[in-house]
Amino acid sequence: MRNERKFMGLKDLILSVLLSLLMLVIAVAVVVPLAVLDILMASILSLMIPATVCGMIYVLMTTKAPRIGTYFTFSFVFGAFYVISGSVTTAILFCITGIIGELTMIGGRGKKWRAFVPYLLHWLTYTYAATIQFLFMRDAVVQTYISMGMDEATALSTVDMYGAIYTAPANMLLCGVCAVAASLLGYFIGVKLLRKHFAAAGVA
Repeated sequence: MRNERKFMGLKDLILSVLLSLLMLVIAVAVVVPLAVLDILMASILSLMIPATVCGMIYVLMTTKAPRIGTYFTFSFVFGAFYVISGSVTTAILFCITGIIGELTMIGGRGKKWRAFVPYLLHWLTYTYAATIQFLFMRDAVVQTYISMGMDEATALSTVDMYGAIYTAPANMLLCGVCAVAASLLGYFIGVKLLRKHFAAAGVA
């Protein structure tokens, strides 16, 4: 039986990478048009939109490849993007999230709602990666801005401005609530669509 194999095969890996890339494209694509909004609103919407929309893709991916490695691959693809973008710390956080996601699935593969946990952890990482860096790695963030061509004074003021927004307790709580709500909604929609359309069409 197909589901008896515990570890990903080549077909599972290809499927997981392609669908993870699709979710990454969606997450990146929504950032540009939201740039005209204020920082907090743009951050919230750039989280909620992909977390909601990508739920159906994630459910399809984890249903077609419910094996060890799928959940790590999802977060690893996002991490690889951040390596290319120059944010190694964010990439490491996503890899750690992927490992934790795999651990949470021990004994729970094949149970649709257990797979929600790695999805939620993924978007919480997406939400708080910048916050963690502003809180604990301020100097490294300043150096990153300087390496992008900013002078030191501008880099410091930029980091202070963003840091004040991302690390404000009320904003952290609001973003966390939005991450949980959007992830839950996206996953719920994905499960419903899977049962109503994908399963009926023989896709899942």
